[in-house]
Amino acid sequence: MRNSKGDTALHIAARAGHFSVVKILVEKSRDVQGGRKETNNILIRIQNKGKNTVLHEALRCPRSDVVKMLTEKDPELWCFVNEAGESPLYLAVKGGLTEIAREVLQSSHTCSRRAKRLDGITRRNYLGRLQ
Repeated sequence: MRNSKGDTALHIAARAGHFSVVKILVEKSRDVQGGRKETNNILIRIQNKGKNTVLHEALRCPRSDVVKMLTEKDPELWCFVNEAGESPLYLAVKGGLTEIAREVLQSSHTCSRRAKRLDGITRRNYLGRLQ
């Protein structure tokens, strides 16, 4: 079920930083979805009306343990941009989660490689803020 803002229970738990609840919901979603690898991330990738994923919401809290757990389950969450044009990487830097942002920028993940190649505001602002 979703609320009037399009949030699932996972969105709400992630926003509140409830690690144990997020973990249970992610694990139970695997059971409901049959445990198949290609369907494991459906609940994690649901976007609310503002196009925020659970990672966007977790980064607003911010609880690095929730962020790390979600992105270990689905590294592609770093690729989603919300309605305001904010990527999870942007929110990590804005929220002062410099260690997580540094890890993403140094990783070999597709989205982080794309961010590394950008000439404009993204790479310079991210790396400048991390100094």
